Amino acid sequence: MCEGNVTPAAEYNIWCDPEAAQIVLRSGLPVELVGWHLCRGEAVLNPDDIKHVLKIGTPQARFAIECNSRAKEAYFEQTGEHGISLPDPVAMSIALDPTIVAQQSEHYVDVETSSDLTLGMTVVDRLNVAATTAIEPSGPQFWIAAGKPRSIGPSIINAGSKLSMPLR
Repeated sequence: MCEGNVTPAAEYNIWCDPEAAQIVLRSGLPVELVGWHLCRGEAVLNPDDIKHVLKIGTPQARFAIECNSRAKEAYFEQTGEHGISLPDPVAMSIALDPTIVAQQSEHYVDVETSSDLTLGMTVVDRLNVAATTAIEPSGPQFWIAAGKPRSIGPSIINAGSKLSMPLR
């Protein structure tokens, strides 16, 4: 889907257990994925957002920022920018309100499970080769949504997009 956040090709959750991710994607179950790359840019809690949350002054607000201190460090290491990328709230926002998705298209998605170079990479068949060849003819087809959705609240959702993947 894009560059990784733990290797050049793999996103952390898929990289941790690519075989399990592949089993899920090939299971025939309806699956929705929101790529971590969609949780950057405007979706990141920037330093002003972090100050705003801390100004709330509650133990919960302080905890919300402090428990993400490693995420803050990792985001700086990955991008050179200050902030906290929060993919889970973006994914949950999309799950709660799918109308925020601006565009979608259908593609086959699989996970690389054997390459040392790209282990854990999600491979999206944007050319629809799998749909027109004998490659896994009974394999899953997925909806891929892209583009900037309509804003539904704070800036954390402004850059999120949806990869909605129901079986056909």
